[in-house]
Amino acid sequence: APPNRPDILVQPWIDDELWLVCGPNHPLASHNMISVDRLKSGRFVLREARSSLRENLDEALRQIGINQLHCELEAGSNKAIMEILSKDDLLSFLPRFFVAGPVTEDKIHRIKVKGFRILRTLWIARRKDRLSHPPTEAFVEMLTYQR
Repeated sequence: APPNRPDILVQPWIDDELWLVCGPNHPLASHNMISVDRLKSGRFVLREARSSLRENLDEALRQIGINQLHCELEAGSNKAIMEILSKDDLLSFLPRFFVAGPVTEDKIHRIKVKGFRILRTLWIARRKDRLSHPPTEAFVEMLTYQR
């Protein structure tokens, strides 16, 4: 979520979706779509509590009546979750921008959930007193140009 501070300039960057994914050997790897009810019986590795991704996920799940997933492991990075998925029979929700390549390469499998999508906006946040920093401005311009 964008910070609500007067000293921070916030601008939307890109919209992203959280995808349900599993490793290639997971029993659901042969499914392209499952029902929402199947989420209730799944075993998950998720980002740590209070991370932005986890808060987005938890809120979206609450809106469809799921108060909590069966979380067996928590990890502090998406990369760690990818490693776990490749070796274990757990599920996870990860950002599309992070997993689109591995899904295309068949390293992990995406499973759609019927009638359920998690969309979120990613933000660029900068301190207002440092807006005239040329390398930062060049980086932000590069990010926004590639949208």
